[in-house]
Amino acid sequence: MRLRIAASGAILAFVALALLSGLDRMSALSPSLARLVPPAFAAEAAKVRARSALLEGQGAVAAARDAVAANPYDARALGLLGAALLRDGQGEQAEAVFRLSAQLGWRDGATQLYWFEAARQAGAWDDAALRADAILRDDPQFPQGEVLLAAFDEEAARKALARRVAARPGWAARFLNPGSDVPVEALRARAALFAAPSLADTPFGCDEPAQLARRLLANGERQAAEDLWRVHCPEQASDGAIADPKFAGDGRSPFGWQRHPAGDLAIRAAGEGEGLVLENDGAVTRLALSQAVTLAPGRYRVALRGDAGAAAVTVDCGAPKRPGSVSAASLIEVPACDNRMLGIWMRPRSAARLEQIRLEAVR
Repeated sequence: MRLRIAASGAILAFVALALLSGLDRMSALSPSLARLVPPAFAAEAAKVRARSALLEGQGAVAAARDAVAANPYDARALGLLGAALLRDGQGEQAEAVFRLSAQLGWRDGATQLYWFEAARQAGAWDDAALRADAILRDDPQFPQGEVLLAAFDEEAARKALARRVAARPGWAARFLNPGSDVPVEALRARAALFAAPSLADTPFGCDEPAQLARRLLANGERQAAEDLWRVHCPEQASDGAIADPKFAGDGRSPFGWQRHPAGDLAIRAAGEGEGLVLENDGAVTRLALSQAVTLAPGRYRVALRGDAGAAAVTVDCGAPKRPGSVSAASLIEVPACDNRMLGIWMRPRSAARLEQIRLEAVR
């Protein structure tokens, strides 16, 4: 059955990016060097010329045929020819070439992208996941990796990809540690993938998913963060209330207290099971601790147990805001928003020992 992907803009974009990332190191810096390569290395030089022709859109088929002639058993040369034929609108010929290149190994990106797209269109998600896994194992920094994984946007697709993730491939670490430029939509997609129930049998533990959970919390995606954490770090799972109310944690859990030490603000354990000691030697009120919470909007009475007269508690949207006054026991208003953040502040040149916090709704 003929594959209907000859006009697919997605596969052409993928192929072009795969080729760019796979260029030979020297010739990528100066493609003109390919003409100076000795005959013994002519096959590699022919591939460099074919890549350049494909990316420039001129004479790509002829250049790729030269690369195949130089080494008929090179999967990458065949992949170049398949990509050139695909770009030239010769879908049937491209399919025949990609069938040949697929028999010569798994390390040609163009070949794997072609069969990934074919499997995706056919709804053959296990095969699509296998191809995506092969691409990302070969190049964990594949430029369009986010787009590749976003294609697995339905339940059956995510389950298939989760089965590949369960093998702990090296590329998984990249997606568990998103940069600040990754949009919220992509964070949600990653969370849905890594929160698949099937991964509970092979969890990544508490350390690797922590950054993704923190980013989700910071963007108001509390439920997604909790689902992710429950699969990989069930022993520290949050129930949505204030986590670690006795200040016994070490600050590593995204759902516990995040510590904010500074040059003039010190935070240390008071002793095993005895809470925290906070010391602010600076001249301004400092944020010491924070955590994301899901308290219902309304008025609450705050109670801090311990020697806590120098501390203040706030709940704000997005990030804690400096309080106007400092009091260990007070009434606070919890706003209506998706990313509520509880903060504990220390007034200037003061110290406190925190043993427990409690918030009670005021009726």
